[in-house]
Amino acid sequence: MPLTAQDIRDLVGDNNFFGVTFIKKTTGEVRHMLAHPGMKKNLKGGARAYDPNDKGLMWVTDVNVFNRNRENGGDLGRRSVNIAGIQEIRARGKRWIVQDDKLVETNTTI
Repeated sequence: MPLTAQDIRDLVGDNNFFGVTFIKKTTGEVRHMLAHPGMKKNLKGGARAYDPNDKGLMWVTDVNVFNRNRENGGDLGRRSVNIAGIQEIRARGKRWIVQDDKLVETNTTI
């Protein structure tokens, strides 16, 4: 069974920061991100344009972009992570890699 956004939330929690390495769906480039799964503040009203689960995505906040721009009201770091492209997750002092659509904990501590 493929990896889902809920699998990631179960691993890192709804309010914990985590590092993720993934392949971008649009360009194929490898992306490293310090992310936060909660995207609840400063959202504009209205219905979401699409369901990220239908597209194999997980909505997160890119913490570095948010911190860089929060003072001037610019880009708040809303990003989508391609779940199928995830290669590695770092959270709670541990590291997981994806093998055969499953998260496998490594013996590496971070």
